[in-house]
This record gives sequence, C-alpha cells and structure tokens, in this order.
Amino acid sequence: MQSTRGNSAEKVRAVAAGEGFRIADKRLEAFFESAADGIVFTDTQGTILTINKVGLRMLGYHKSEVTGKNGLSFFARCSWITALRARRKTLKEGFAKDVELVLRTNVGRQVPVSIDLKILKGAKGQPIGFAGIVRPGCLSAAEELPTQ
Repeated sequence: MQSTRGNSAEKVRAVAAGEGFRIADKRLEAFFESAADGIVFTDTQGTILTINKVGLRMLGYHKSEVTGKNGLSFFARCSWITALRARRKTLKEGFAKDVELVLRTNVGRQVPVSIDLKILKGAKGQPIGFAGIVRPGCLSAAEELPTQ
C-alpha cells in the first residue's frame, strides 16, 4: 500500500516557466496558501522558488522581493551557521526538525522561528530542493537575541 504522502509529493512539481516554480495541483496550492505556518520551497542552493502568504508576513516583504533570493539572506547572522548545518543534515538524512533560527524582517527586527526542512527529490531520486515549514519560535530564544 502506498502512502498518500508519496502520492501528494509527486504532484508538487517545479515548472520552468516565466513565473518559475508553481504547484501543479490546485488543491495543494490552496492548502499551501491557507496554511497557518510559513511554507517555503527552495532549490538545492537555497534560492527561494516560492513562499506562501504567512511566510511573507513573517518577513514583511512582497513575493517579488523574496523570490530568487538566497534564503540565508533573510536570517540574522547569528543563525547562519545553524542554517547551513541544517541544510547539510537535510541533504544527508532527508530532513531536519525543530531548527531554531532567527529571521531578519524588512525593518531589521529579529524574529525567532522554528523550521522543519525536508528534501525534495526529482524523478530519478536526486535532490532538487528543499521544503521548509516555518513557525514562530520560543520566547526564551527571543530574550537571548544579540543586539545589532
């Protein structure tokens, strides 16, 4: 018996068109945009392909200001090493859970978040990108943020 996860994952496709990445299945696209958490898809280098409305609200940017940029540039410097380690872990193990990072918003505010990462694979099993779910982080992390 196949899991519904595998079937759904096959419906999410990168489409090389003028607008770049899009979700091919309309039901999944509706879920993507109505999710309570931020959801972001990147390529294997971390370039943002698409991000949902909640993710955009967390950052304070418009979609056009985020798409095509490296996701690392939206994290505070104090999170860069942790983010790169999470990327390596995800490439090696297929996922990383509860990675505590600090986002930097469009006005420079630092926001603690918790991110779950999952590797996206192509038809031949090769890594083609990452899916990330972003949630507000814990208050203790916010109290420990360095001043910049």
